[in-house]
Formats: sequence, C-alpha cells, structure tokens
Amino acid sequence: MASTEDDSSASGGASNENVGDNISSMEGVAAGGFMIIDQSETVNQQAEANRTRKITNPTQSMWIDVFGVLTKLPYFESYLVPGSAVTGLLGLTVSFGWVLYQSQIATAPISDLTTLLPIMLGSAGLVGFGALYLELDDESECPECGKRFVYLYDEVEILDVTELEGRENIYHSEVTKVCESCGHSSVEQKEMGPEAIDRLRGKSS
Repeated sequence: MASTEDDSSASGGASNENVGDNISSMEGVAAGGFMIIDQSETVNQQAEANRTRKITNPTQSMWIDVFGVLTKLPYFESYLVPGSAVTGLLGLTVSFGWVLYQSQIATAPISDLTTLLPIMLGSAGLVGFGALYLELDDESECPECGKRFVYLYDEVEILDVTELEGRENIYHSEVTKVCESCGHSSVEQKEMGPEAIDRLRGKSS
C-alpha cells in the first residue's frame, strides 16, 4: 500500500508538472502565436514559389505557327520577306528625309507632314515583319533535322532570380526545347526578364 501511495503521489507530482509545463507552453504559444502564423505563411509562400518555378507547356509566339505556314507558300522566303524589309527601309528613309528637308526650309504645313505618318508606320511594320521572321527562324530551327519553326520550348524552370534595384530582375532559367518533327531535345541556360517570363506563363505584358 505504501508503495502504491508513493507511486500515485509521484505520478500526481509528474502530472502536475506536466500540467504546469502545458500551461506554460500554451502561454508561450499565446504570447508568440504570431510567430507561428508568420512561419506558416512563409511555408505557404515557399510552396507557391516552388510551384511557379517550373513552366510546363510555355506559351510561345503565335508568329511561329504563322511563319511555319507562310514558308510553304511559293516565293515567300525568296521574294516576300526580303522585299518587305527593303520596301520598309526605303519607306522609312524617304519619310525621314522628307521630314528633315521640310524642317530645314520650313515651308511645309504641319498637315502635310502628318500625312507621312501612315507611310512611316507601314514602313516600320514591314521592317519589323522581316526582322521577326529572321529571329524566329533562327530560334526555332532544329539542329538535328534542319526543319524550321518546329524546335520549340517544352519546359522552362527558373533556377534563380537576381534582384536589381531600380532595374528589372534577371531570371536565370533552364530551358528544354523539343523538335516537333524528329523529337530531338536539348537543355540550355538562358537569362530572361520578367516580361519574357510572363509571356511564357501566358500572361499579357
């Protein structure tokens, strides 16, 4: 009986100590509860960041598909592309030359000068069309089979972000490209800006 009483008193003392510890712990949690909330928010933010670090099936320029169709047309690459670039350059040269000439002699009314605006915009559009074609042609040509407008982004993973004060952040990314024709794939490192990342995610810039 004595041992039983000793055991019960000992267990009662331990129980009291546990209750005291629990109360003390609860008071600590209540006092510092905001710290636990902050940690959970940090975990959630980190989980969200990990989910958005990898971009699968990235959105790419619709012009890749457009140029892929246009290249099948006769004389498109041999005449239309270089012709648009040359025409655009001539239009811009003549327009700027006319504006410069009129500004020197100051005889042309403003209304006459503004009529050149559509010509200048159209010429710039032709130059941009040719430049975009050459850029996408080079980026989407498969090094294995040689076909163009088929070597596309399959996945983009953001490895790190360099934050620059007063400037756009730099996203250090690993890009996986796959050829839609022969299946050839490769992985390359690229540095991108936030606008490029948003476009790949399908967001309007």
